[in-house]
Amino acid sequence: MNRLQTFNGMDYLSILPVEEPEAKTKAHKIPITEEQMALYRAERNEEIMDSVKAAIEEKIPARIERLNLRTLEAERLDETIPVRTWNVDQMITPGINAVVAKKSAGKSFFIMEMANAIGEGKPFLGFKTKQSFILYVSFELDRIAIHERAQVSGKCSENVFVTYTWESKGIDALSDAFRVAAANNFKVIIFDMFHSVMPEDYTNSLYELTTQWLRKWRMRAIENQIAIVGAFHAPKNGAGEDPIAQLIGSAGQGGQCDSIIHLDRKRGESIAKIFVGGNHAPERIYKAQFENCVWSRIEGAENFLSIGDSELLKIVNEAATGINVTDVAATCGRSYNSIRVTLAKLARSKYIAKIGRGLYAPVNTETTEINRNISLLSVENSE
Repeated sequence: MNRLQTFNGMDYLSILPVEEPEAKTKAHKIPITEEQMALYRAERNEEIMDSVKAAIEEKIPARIERLNLRTLEAERLDETIPVRTWNVDQMITPGINAVVAKKSAGKSFFIMEMANAIGEGKPFLGFKTKQSFILYVSFELDRIAIHERAQVSGKCSENVFVTYTWESKGIDALSDAFRVAAANNFKVIIFDMFHSVMPEDYTNSLYELTTQWLRKWRMRAIENQIAIVGAFHAPKNGAGEDPIAQLIGSAGQGGQCDSIIHLDRKRGESIAKIFVGGNHAPERIYKAQFENCVWSRIEGAENFLSIGDSELLKIVNEAATGINVTDVAATCGRSYNSIRVTLAKLARSKYIAKIGRGLYAPVNTETTEINRNISLLSVENSE
């Protein structure tokens, strides 16, 4: 402890003027001046911290007030809350909407039919539409391809506009989309394909960045009551049983979609399954037909097997004495786990019979009993 501290010198220092010491007293005054400046800086920092703390505390009540807490029951009874807008009833709504399908499954024909229906306010696949102006941004199809598809559709709506030149990506694309919408009163904007407006450095694995970027699109779209419809390719080898997982990068993309429409059609076949789901669209599965490049819904056939499930059912039905998961997976070229889950689901639904561990057979009372006995005999012999 120095002499100044011993005699309560800090109080003394606090009232000393800060001045340039004379040459003869320099050695004596420099340490005193340094201590005095240190005290001054400490006091000044404390004042600043107190000021910052007071400012922060002052904002806290305002933030709490802005929470505007309401009971869930009050929300339920509030008749001023607007009804959700559906551009296509229970399918397309303001926000982010995804149309997902494998290549050549009829995705572009589906989107163009839907656009024409909305443009005219006519039903699409039996669902009501809200007549609106629409912008179709075509990245994959050139003018010849669009012309050919439009010829198939017949007379097209005068309220549907198409462009082949969209230069911006990322945040710039977001800004451009809403500027164009505001200038032309577009209520539906279709990007075919949506990945073409993704940021340059986009990758499916960047969950957080994908979510943040898409959330900006979604919030702006909802705020402006505009339905953004994006076309996406489904993975070639499928992504398990969940139709939402067919959306590539679904962890980030699917989580921000207000509606997801998955078209499940095997190339060369006309019968298809349409799955509808997402954050707001009620989950539904519809049986549809894609024939002569025109989509139609088969009424009264909501519950049916997907093309993939039907393929497995056929394999099992052709194995009179039963077949195991490994052989089924090898036959159809899908993963063991995917086949195991699907066969178990088919067995629970009574489409096939489980006659042993990992062993399935056709649903036939007599055959099933024989196969069950064969299975039990095999287990006894193995023991």
